[in-house]
Formats: sequence, structure tokens, C-alpha cells
Amino acid sequence: EYVIWGISPYTLWYDLSLSDSKVLCLVHFPYTRALHHYQTEKTYLTENIDSLFHLADKIMIPEFVEKYAEIILKGQLPVDYLHNTSVYKNIIDEKRDKERVVTLFNKPYPETKKENIGIIRECLTFLQQKNIKPYLVLPPYSSVFLKYMDMDMYGETVRVLTEFSKEFPEAEFLDFTFDKHFDDYYFADVDHLNYWGANLMADLLNEIIK
Repeated sequence: EYVIWGISPYTLWYDLSLSDSKVLCLVHFPYTRALHHYQTEKTYLTENIDSLFHLADKIMIPEFVEKYAEIILKGQLPVDYLHNTSVYKNIIDEKRDKERVVTLFNKPYPETKKENIGIIRECLTFLQQKNIKPYLVLPPYSSVFLKYMDMDMYGETVRVLTEFSKEFPEAEFLDFTFDKHFDDYYFADVDHLNYWGANLMADLLNEIIK
């Protein structure tokens, strides 16, 4: 048995409950039973979340609450990247995309980094106890993402994951960040693979795992 664990170059500094996407903590609440740093007055919602989700599924559509949260958050229907045939090479807007990349890496949260490293260690310990092999995967990125990526954060992420692969010998660290297989044809936008990129990534991982 194995698990593929995708990690971004800014993941160590990321906390969903403190981010602009913190409303999604309510979507994950039925599974995590925690809101972490997301402070909300909606105690009724958290106390009755199971019955509310069940009711929404009955009268709306399956997974209505999850879909609705994404629509509220993004102001649009969520993008299905798995079937997205857009080609980033044809729609690059470097000024817009630079702002997104800079925002993604604007995470001066050293305490969050310490906490996330602890969480990763706990998860790896659990997987070790269950004899499940983890693949720690840094995915590929578009040319604009790589151009404006915070190289210090990327380097620190590589260092931490390399250390984890030594601490947990069964864990395999795979870094596709600068993989030459992926040019901008394989991306839907600055930081998401499109249909062809997702299939290529799956093929490369399958070659390693088999």
C-alpha cells in the first residue's frame, strides 16, 4: 500500500484556517471536527453539521454544501482541472499571474511552519505504523510560476522533505518542480496542470511506483 502526498513549495507556511479560503474549514468540519484558528460565531452550524449536510444532500444535490462553499469562495463555478483542456501557453498574462504567485508565497508565518512540520511528522509516523509507503511529491509548475517563485521557500521545503525521507526511510521524496517534461502546454493556468498535464503526471508517477 502507498499514499501520494502532494506538497507545494509554500505548504509548510500555509494554514487554511487563517487564509482567505478559511470558509472551507466548515466544509471539512464533518471529517476533522476542528476549525483550528478559524473563529466563527456559527456554533449551531458546527454542532449540527451532520444533520445539516444530510438535509442539504436530500433536498439539493449530492455534496451541495461543498460545491456551494467553493462557489462562494471563488465567485464562480469551481474549475474541473482534471478535464480542463485549456492551454496556459495560449492565455499567459504575466502581470496577473505574477501577482498570484507572489501572493501564494507571501506567508511570513514561522509558527505555522513549525506546526506543519510537526503535523507531517505525525502523519509519517502513522503511515509507518500501518506499513504504508508515502511518496512526498512536489508537482511541476509553469514557466511564470517558476520565474516568480520564492526560491528560499522552495529550497527550505526541499531541505525539510529530504530530511523526512532520511528520518522515515520508507518515505520517497519526488521533486517535479523543474521537470523538463512539462512546458506550458501541460498547464491550465499558472499553477494547475490541465487534462494532458494530469495524465502525463499520472504516467510518470505510475512508472516510479510500479
